[in-house]
Amino acid sequence: MTISAEKQLYIALYVLGTPDSYRSVVTKFDVGKATAWRAVKRVVKALCKHRNHFIRWPTQKEMDDCSQRLQMQYGFPKVIGALDGTHVYISAPAQDAI
Repeated sequence: MTISAEKQLYIALYVLGTPDSYRSVVTKFDVGKATAWRAVKRVVKALCKHRNHFIRWPTQKEMDDCSQRLQMQYGFPKVIGALDGTHVYISAPAQDAI
């Protein structure tokens, strides 16, 4: 089954952003399990191919500015950034909830 690039992106974002199983994903997007799996694989591959456009090491000036800002705001010396992997529950809207 061929599906649009847009739908493939939606499927991949859903899979990457939720703890749902592929069984749940295929029901929500009305595609087969193999189609959903291939869509996720294609999108992740494309993101990895272009990762250097989105992820880069900061310049020395950016590191110095960020370090100074984080020390002033939070008291963390010599820190140039932080990552947060926390899942935050967001309740579905009353109307048009998927």
